[in-house]
Amino acid sequence: MSIIYCNINLFDLNQKVYINDNTNQIGQVPIESLDHFIVTMCAKHNIDNVILTGSNYYTLPVKNRIEKEAISRYNKKIKVEVK
Repeated sequence: MSIIYCNINLFDLNQKVYINDNTNQIGQVPIESLDHFIVTMCAKHNIDNVILTGSNYYTLPVKNRIEKEAISRYNKKIKVEVK
């Protein structure tokens, strides 16, 4: 089972997104596009688990947007875990 990982870091211009572990980078995107990118990658790779790490101030809004966009665009439920 594949998982998408992202550590949201306020000081990085682009957020790094990984698949399966923290070695297979699939993209670097600005935080304002992060939710759209993750949902698109989940649909493309048939992934339904995402782990976000970092400050709750940034991860919780991204989590909510991912869950809403996945349902509205792909009619798919994505489990997003915030650590």
